[in-house]
Amino acid sequence: TQMEGTRKICTIDNRPAIEVYNEWTGGHYTELMKTKENSNILAESSLYPLGQVCGQDEDGEPFYRSIHPSQIWTKTGAVQVFSDVKEGESIVMMSGTKENVVNRIAGVASHIVRTSGFSLQEARGSLVIFCAGAMMFAGDSIGIAAQKLNTALGGTPYMGM
Repeated sequence: TQMEGTRKICTIDNRPAIEVYNEWTGGHYTELMKTKENSNILAESSLYPLGQVCGQDEDGEPFYRSIHPSQIWTKTGAVQVFSDVKEGESIVMMSGTKENVVNRIAGVASHIVRTSGFSLQEARGSLVIFCAGAMMFAGDSIGIAAQKLNTALGGTPYMGM
C-alpha cells in the first residue's frame, strides 16, 4: 500500500486503490468511478470493509481489525478510510451482510464480557460506540441491534450507539 498520510490509501499492489477495491467488491463502485466528483461511500462500504491483521485467536487464525472506507477520490484513484494504515502494510477485503452488521454489536459485547474478568452483575453501565456508516447501512434494523445489545448486556444500562 502506498499512503498519503495515514488514512488515504493511494495504491494497493502498485495499482490505484479504487481499482483494486472495486475488483474485490465485484464491481460495486464501477459507476461511481466514472463520475468526476469524489464520492462518499460510507453506507455502502459497510458490506465491504477492508481489514488488517492485528493479532491471532486461540487457534492461531488471524484476527482482523476492520478498516471502514469512507470516500473514493476519483481523480487520483485513492480510497479514504477511518483507521490508520501504514505504508507497505498488507490489507484485505472483508465482506458481510446487513444481518452481520445488526448482530455484530451484541457479539462483540458478549465477547468483551466473557473475556473481561468481571461479571455482568458487577457492571453498572457501559459506553457503546457503533460505527456511523454501519448504523446508516443497518437503517430501520438498528432497533433490532439495540435489542440484541441490551440482551447481551443483561439489561445493564448503556450509553451511545
